[in-house]
Amino acid sequence: MAGDNKPIHTERWRKALLPPETTLEQAISNLNETALQIILVVSPDGELLGTLTDGDIRRGLMNNSDTNDSIETIIHHEP
Repeated sequence: MAGDNKPIHTERWRKALLPPETTLEQAISNLNETALQIILVVSPDGELLGTLTDGDIRRGLMNNSDTNDSIETIIHHEP
């Protein structure tokens, strides 16, 4: 039944909510774990600050970001 999967999908989406202090390495791991292909970057009060995809991470790494850098500088602020 379609309703049986709802808690699983909800939990995956909750895991895709990350703060801007998250490192690129943590973000890559999160994308692999959730398999959602997007991270929603949120403030401590839950406000959406932007999005981040694997393409954003690749571009950041190509522009000399390091896997220990925060995602804050490469998030897409106009989701």
